[in-house]
Amino acid sequence: MAHSPPRSEVSIVAVERNDVGTATAKAFRTSRREVVLGSLLTAAIGSARDALAAEPTTLVGVIEEDPSLINPAIVAVISTFATGSPVYDALTDIRPDGSIQPALAQSWEIAPDGLSYTFHLRRDVIWHDGAPFTSADVKFSIENANSKLQSWGRGAYRALDHIETPDPYTAVLKLKQQQASLILGTDRACSAILPRHIWEKEDILWSEHNHKPIGTGPYIPRSRQDPKILR
Repeated sequence: MAHSPPRSEVSIVAVERNDVGTATAKAFRTSRREVVLGSLLTAAIGSARDALAAEPTTLVGVIEEDPSLINPAIVAVISTFATGSPVYDALTDIRPDGSIQPALAQSWEIAPDGLSYTFHLRRDVIWHDGAPFTSADVKFSIENANSKLQSWGRGAYRALDHIETPDPYTAVLKLKQQQASLILGTDRACSAILPRHIWEKEDILWSEHNHKPIGTGPYIPRSRQDPKILR
C-alpha cells in the first residue's frame, strides 16, 4: 500500500508596510505542499526596496525555518537573509539579471592594478536610530563581520587587506592580490552593513541586536513576541 510523504511545515512571514515606512511581520504555519518556493523570497525582498512609503504594502515570504537571529552580516542561512535583508542594506544591489546597482554606495571605481576598490557613499542615509551612516560603518562591518564571520563573506573578501576611510563618505578597500569577484560580494547576500556606533561595544556573535536589528533598510522591526512572530 502506497503512503503519502510526510507533510512538513514551513514558516510564512507577512510584512506590512505603513505610510511612515514601518513594518509589521506575521508568521504562521502551513504545509510545504501548499506553498511555492523559489523566486518568492527574491520578489518580496526586491519589492521592499521599491515600495512607496505612501502606499501600504504587504509582503509575503516563505521560509523553511524560523530565524535563529536577524543579522545577515554574520549568517548566510535563508531565514536570516529573508528577515534581515529588508532591515539592512549593503554597498551594492545585485539584481536578478546580474547587473550591479548602487545601494549605500552611489558609485565606485576599481584601480587599474585591481588592488583597490573605492566606494563613494550616499550622504542622505541615516540609521533607524537617527545616527548618520558613514564610511566608518563600512570599515567596521566588512573588517569585523562580513569578512570574518559570514561564511560567504570569508570567500568574497579573501584578498582583502584593510579598508581606508579618507573621509566620512569614501571607503577604499585595499587588496593583497587581485580578486575580480570581490565586487560581487558587496551586496546584502554577504555584506550587510552594521552601525559601528552600536556594534563596536558588543560581542557580535552574542549581542541582543542580532534579534533587535537597527539598519538603514526600508523596514523597521518593532517586536518579536516569540520565535514565530516578528512585527
